[in-house]
Amino acid sequence: RSMTSKQKDVALSMITPSTNYNDLSNCDLIVEAVFEDLQVKKKIFQKLNKICKKDAYICSNTSALDIDILADQLDDPSRCMGTHFFSPANVMKLLENVRAKNTSDVTIASMMAWGKKIGKWVILVGNCRGFVGNRMVSLYSAQARAMLEEGLYPSTIDSAATNFGMRIGPLSMSDLVGLDLGSGALK
Repeated sequence: RSMTSKQKDVALSMITPSTNYNDLSNCDLIVEAVFEDLQVKKKIFQKLNKICKKDAYICSNTSALDIDILADQLDDPSRCMGTHFFSPANVMKLLENVRAKNTSDVTIASMMAWGKKIGKWVILVGNCRGFVGNRMVSLYSAQARAMLEEGLYPSTIDSAATNFGMRIGPLSMSDLVGLDLGSGALK
């Protein structure tokens, strides 16, 4: 659903842009959401570990990377988990909270409550390749690509999916997420 101009103004007034990690030092929750590069994410978690409050939750919006590796960058891995939003995040309702091996029950309960508070359908999943959503989407997307290779128009494939009830077609979703990110994740 779209925001009114007034709602948009209120939402934007609560955002403070920054390129300085130190500005995150008093945050209670940080969700890292850079592209799917484990080495880049590890460096970010190492920086966050140095500047964040000791009780801050530090999460990753990774769609497939091993949360345990990211959690291991923190002095206290119990406050880390995956918080995987689906694209486009402002439309898609599903939020996968991914439990790492050392994620505490308090962290899980807090992130589940937070997900509900922001209006998501929150599920708790284990730490495995692709988690739940992308394991299902990969099959759906593979069939869409197969139909494309067989000569169907992209609009026909996406229309079939949206007419069935999907919020966005598989090819449009791949384009929105970024074809370069998808192909990079396959390497």
